[in-house]
Amino acid sequence: MNNITEIDEKGNKIVGYFPGVYQSAIVWGGSNNVLYCEKGVNLKNSKLTFNGDNSLIYLHSNMPTFNSLDLSIFSDSVIHIGNRCGAMQTVKAIIGEKKHLFIGNDCLFSYGITIRNADGHLIYSTNDYNRTNRAKSIFIGDHVWVGQDALILKGTYIDSGSIIGGRSVISNKRIEHNSLWAGSPGRLLKKDVFWEMPMPNNYSEEMLASADDYVDFLSSQNRDYEEKDNWIYKFAEEQEISWNEIELNFSKGTALEKCNYLIKLNERCSKNRFVHGIT
Repeated sequence: MNNITEIDEKGNKIVGYFPGVYQSAIVWGGSNNVLYCEKGVNLKNSKLTFNGDNSLIYLHSNMPTFNSLDLSIFSDSVIHIGNRCGAMQTVKAIIGEKKHLFIGNDCLFSYGITIRNADGHLIYSTNDYNRTNRAKSIFIGDHVWVGQDALILKGTYIDSGSIIGGRSVISNKRIEHNSLWAGSPGRLLKKDVFWEMPMPNNYSEEMLASADDYVDFLSSQNRDYEEKDNWIYKFAEEQEISWNEIELNFSKGTALEKCNYLIKLNERCSKNRFVHGIT
């Protein structure tokens, strides 16, 4: 286990490295909660709110552009944000009802992104009085791009390399790797696509022309030809980490035990770990 800093008499802890905090707040509203930070985590214009007990927020070090998080977590839930993730503006997430949010590595979020795994109020059937809107976890793989003003809702599973279009509403969907989804409600628009991080807004005509062909683009950027398949993912059973495995381990034990599980999980960094056989 990494260094542990006890925050208060209620058992709340910061594990790993104490984050840089700039115009930000960490609000401890319950007991036995854990904030895990890798070395180099900087919270800027951010608010992390622990509303209950035994919850975990796990933050990797991120790009300088990940300047604002608004995370609200309730009892026995987990939020994980992976390595080298970035955002253009505040990413807001509300996670509760003992369910979870997992975001992998190299993900990019545009402006106005909201992620929530529950409806906030109880809805029942008038026929049998059973609840109809139980909360569900949300899982986002590696190298996923979420467009402006997208709303990601409960039961969403997004495999690696995918794109969510601007103003999309994605709820209770299983999204295949290297696919493009958009709309409200979200629907599949394209398969077998991938995306790159550079923003071409200020490219010259020559650079824009080279960007029409990815191999030419790599050459213009003095990058290796071998990089052409970097963001193309494939199902490989021996590399797969199932969302069910993560859900199971998030749903038992203390926040510290869940933290230890994630430390070990993040050592399993095979390229196709979050690509699943979707039928």
